[in-house]
Amino acid sequence: MKEGDKVRIVATWDTKGVFGKLRAESEYTLGSLQASNQPSPPIRRRTVEESGAPEDLKSEDSVRRTVGRAQADMRAMATALEAYRVDYNEYPKTLSLLTTPVAYITRVMTDPFSTSGAAYQYENPKQDWILWSVGPDRTDDRAKIPFDPTNGTLSKGDIIRLKR
Repeated sequence: MKEGDKVRIVATWDTKGVFGKLRAESEYTLGSLQASNQPSPPIRRRTVEESGAPEDLKSEDSVRRTVGRAQADMRAMATALEAYRVDYNEYPKTLSLLTTPVAYITRVMTDPFSTSGAAYQYENPKQDWILWSVGPDRTDDRAKIPFDPTNGTLSKGDIIRLKR
């Protein structure tokens, strides 16, 4: 390699299952950075701002925090659903039954991705249950398409929790 040659640098790292593998690329011309004493050019990657996302989901961190909140809410509701089943030997028909007459949870939580402030979605087929959030795309897919952050933080799909 000599001054003037182009070098492509590719970095890949694993986020331990949270957002899958991430990748960043940059291209440099040898000698240009040493001669100019300038800082490295920024890594160019697609941002959430370029995706046309709603204002409250304009940053990657905001989306990650909101996904984490939805998962924590659903974990709490799953615990309440199981406690209800222990007491009544069946799952409730609606989430509102988790608050009265016995308070398994203090209130039915609202889906942070819902544009109308609606509660999380819940269905109780037979002896199972399914609980879901509409997800960052804010489209209710009726829990048919699971949200996968490895496809991008604003990828299509619902955040789903099932009875296990």
